[in-house]
Amino acid sequence: MNFLNTLYSSYDDEIKKFPTLMKIRSITDTYLICSDLFTDPTISDSYIVINFALKILSISKKLSEDNRIGKIKFYIKIGINSGGPVICGVLGRIKPSFEIVGDVVNIASQLNRYCLPGFIQISDSTYNNVKYLNYNLKERGEIYFNNVKIMTYLISDIPFSNADISLKKSDEETIHVDSSQIDDFQVKSVD
Repeated sequence: MNFLNTLYSSYDDEIKKFPTLMKIRSITDTYLICSDLFTDPTISDSYIVINFALKILSISKKLSEDNRIGKIKFYIKIGINSGGPVICGVLGRIKPSFEIVGDVVNIASQLNRYCLPGFIQISDSTYNNVKYLNYNLKERGEIYFNNVKIMTYLISDIPFSNADISLKKSDEETIHVDSSQIDDFQVKSVD
């Protein structure tokens, strides 16, 4: 618990540097953020979300190497999707919580779920917002969400020639997801 508190507190300190990002919640192994929720929706903040994601990858790697307990080997997975609409509101009377829902959130959840550890997986909509920027980016493959094909891409904090990764196609690369099968909410960020 101490380690997760240190990790999430570090993320909280970092998100303060990104004024268009909003932390929605953290629960167990999920740290959910959203961009452009209460700002100008005509401006895409995909690059800001990716820059934050790269920072938390760096923070996570540093904390796995340098903490009071000793070396803790762990990897985070980050899923980023762009678009909308998103429905948001406060739910409940006892310990009410602010929540966001919508296909864009569910797709981000699946991008996170099927991401390779230590990488950022983005949707084609996010890719189209950042494809001309200078990221270590590589096509991963397709997933199907509610019978809609979505091309996915990976972003790494190190060049892919140095990354320990195999991007070969396999039977497991094509993933079919029906929203009725979503049983957890493992989203890291939604733009």
